Amino acid sequence: NHLANCANLILHSNPEKIEIVGYDGYDSGLYFDNGLYDINNKIFTELSSQLTVELVSLTPTRYDKLNELSIIYKLN
Repeated sequence: NHLANCANLILHSNPEKIEIVGYDGYDSGLYFDNGLYDINNKIFTELSSQLTVELVSLTPTRYDKLNELSIIYKLN
């Protein structure tokens, strides 16, 4: 799982902020049926519990541990 590898790297690098793109979440389909949403959600939950910085999604997401911030906001 690429997210698990990234989470491990994040935990060892002590970042000042974390901005995530492309994790919109799944509500149906192959990835949802195969449990990918649940796996990713668990990783985000574990990651957020071990960090002092928030996880920010620059694109819309269904993951509740990711706080949404529009990418347009970053361009201003």
